[in-house]
Amino acid sequence: MLSKNTQSFATMRGLCTAIVLISSVLTSSAFASPSDNATSLLKALSSQVSSTATPIDAKLSAEVLASTTGEFKEKISDPSAAGEVIHKLRRATIMPMKSVHWRTATEIKDDKDAVTGQLLTGYVTINDGRHGLVAVEFDAEGKISNVRRAKFDEVNGRDVADQILKKLKAGQVEAIWSEAADELRKRRDLNAFQTELNNDKFNEIESFSFGKHTDFEGGFRLNGTMHQKSLDADTPFYIVLVNDSAGLKMLDIQSTTSFVQRVMMGTADTLDISLLVIALGLLLGFLYIIFSYSRGLKGSPKELYILFFTKVTEYSAYGAAQLCFMFYLREDLGMSDIGAGSYYSVWSTGLTLLTMLVGAFCDAIGVKRTLLVGSFALLVSRAIMPFSE
Repeated sequence: MLSKNTQSFATMRGLCTAIVLISSVLTSSAFASPSDNATSLLKALSSQVSSTATPIDAKLSAEVLASTTGEFKEKISDPSAAGEVIHKLRRATIMPMKSVHWRTATEIKDDKDAVTGQLLTGYVTINDGRHGLVAVEFDAEGKISNVRRAKFDEVNGRDVADQILKKLKAGQVEAIWSEAADELRKRRDLNAFQTELNNDKFNEIESFSFGKHTDFEGGFRLNGTMHQKSLDADTPFYIVLVNDSAGLKMLDIQSTTSFVQRVMMGTADTLDISLLVIALGLLLGFLYIIFSYSRGLKGSPKELYILFFTKVTEYSAYGAAQLCFMFYLREDLGMSDIGAGSYYSVWSTGLTLLTMLVGAFCDAIGVKRTLLVGSFALLVSRAIMPFSE
């Protein structure tokens, strides 16, 4: 009799244990917070980051895919597309994630002001110590519909800048310096920081307003204007905010008035006066060159005028291409600011050396053959350009 009771008790205890385990699993999955689901997904994606600079196929578990929905789920369900998604997040300084600090989730609304989901933003620290911003979108059912880099306004960047300017207006320079990014405090102590602010007359702020912002790898630059007590005109300035493990922090703040404006306003220093003298000298030299060319071309055949015009147009186009090249490397190819600058430096240096060699080459083979070789090279480059990635 005792053995039967013991056996029944053991059976009942086993059933209760199984029920408790099943209930705990169901409860944990049903009531997991958005931040827990987002953290689990980021960890799963981070575990699939390529060890090289190119993406690799990534296969995610059914449990991870179950927490996602829509087009995002379709993408990461395909190993090749999932690898591309992870590589894109890696370039956005979100992967491979070491830790994440989540902010309060906000509602996503449609054009009719109806709530369609939630937006969760956070500050990510990746394995190499850099920091990034992440935004995770949830649908109405609480499933993840997208993961991307958070935007400036989504992390209240203007509010952060507004608080800094209000503290400047109140003279709380020490508080601003102590809360700034580590790079600023390493580069400038409190006295040097305050001296620079006084030189730009940030201590005379009466009012300020913000304009457009620009993104860069690791943070944002916000432009603005301020009205100062001793000046009648508004003075432009910018403030740089960089990502940190717990929020945006100030890296720099400076007035952006040109040295000509400072000379006109009577606030120029020795460096501004020196730059003005050099600029005037360069302008006079440029006018002299134009005058000399004009006098030398008098009576010349029209072909020489065409050649001169072509050369001026070529250098103008080259200068315009320089402005676009850095944007192309950063935005389209995903290079960092340092990487794009290094690439452009090597390219421009190589182009200068090539120009010197081509000059000697032209003298050696003659003008006619040079034109034929150049035309053939242009034809080949145009033919293979559509097949380049």
